[in-house]
Amino acid sequence: MLYPTACSPQAWSTGTPLLLLRTMLGMEPRGEHLVARPAVPPGMGRIELLDIPGRWGRAGAVGRAHKERR
Repeated sequence: MLYPTACSPQAWSTGTPLLLLRTMLGMEPRGEHLVARPAVPPGMGRIELLDIPGRWGRAGAVGRAHKERR
């Protein structure tokens, strides 16, 4: 049986990059605020999202990877 749309992006896969950013920046809405607790893996450098709209107005989240300890 053929599945002509099997290679098309699916809804769950198109949201994956956004969930990855949310997870690495530790973003969580709490009441009227957006809380960020970054956990950026070593080697990723810096991740910055600005002007994130929500019930908190507009907020930004910045995360920086820590250097690996040897």
